[in-house]
Amino acid sequence: MPLHVDASGILQPLGLKWLRDNRFEIIPATRKYTEEIPGRDGAIRFGADLRTRPLTATVGMEVSEDVTSADYRAKVFDFIAAQLNPLNGEQALTFYDEPEKVYMVELAEAVDIPREPGYIEFDLAFEMFNPDKNGALQKTLVGSGTATNAGTKAAPFTLTIQGPVTDPSVTVAGYTMSYTGTIETASALIIDTEKLTATLEGANALPNYNGVFPKLHPGDNVVTAAAAGTTTLNWYDRWL
Repeated sequence: MPLHVDASGILQPLGLKWLRDNRFEIIPATRKYTEEIPGRDGAIRFGADLRTRPLTATVGMEVSEDVTSADYRAKVFDFIAAQLNPLNGEQALTFYDEPEKVYMVELAEAVDIPREPGYIEFDLAFEMFNPDKNGALQKTLVGSGTATNAGTKAAPFTLTIQGPVTDPSVTVAGYTMSYTGTIETASALIIDTEKLTATLEGANALPNYNGVFPKLHPGDNVVTAAAAGTTTLNWYDRWL
């Protein structure tokens, strides 16, 4: 179930007061690939990538005098455990003050909730296995035009070419994506630049595709549609 911190600072649907977090850390930790050569100063750098992004929050709640009763635990503590169960996989976490972004999180550590009545605070340690933040809404461009990535990082997209068209070619941000063959009226070629796949009616179309998988740079990207049929781009903005 999606999680959302509303304008009152309440983590829904758990009813916890969201007090503070570290989501404004600019860049997650990096993993660098280097090699040292004996007799030579320094090291040769072979690139780097981003590690998972931790997202830690402190939350608070009022605990009833019935904290020791099984009924209260089932309604409160067991409900929280069920909602945050990491075996359920990643959950979408959104914030009222960043409505355009989605954080895909999973609980990373055990949650130690104090078992005494009154107001209590405890930490929730989430982890983002994909350190990027995606747009909350999918964007669509039909035909030629400008595809705008409002984020700060290159965003993959899905290109759909609906027939009828023969040997279609589409240019996105200066990259030409071309397919050799005929796409019938009721058929569609779908190219996913994140998964690096090309399918035609569910079948692998990579043998007839030129293997170009560009991404949308931050800002405006010029798109030139295929000469026939219908060309559609779908994407989510992406932030570091």
